[in-house]
Amino acid sequence: MVEVYRTNLSSTHRAKELEKTILSHFPDLQINFDLEDCDKIFRIVYENELNKTEIEAISEKMGIQINILE
Repeated sequence: MVEVYRTNLSSTHRAKELEKTILSHFPDLQINFDLEDCDKIFRIVYENELNKTEIEAISEKMGIQINILE
């Protein structure tokens, strides 16, 4: 399954920091970014269940805004 978020990310460095932090909590996720897109896409691929609340909390703690794209 895939969850897609809109972000306020502007640098690859910050995206890598977010990826590293989330993967330290959830190593089975696959994460990628499309910062060239107007929505600065953050994509998570997962098999079982995704703890969206925890993902959002981690991002918020890092000062990164994410919103699910519907």
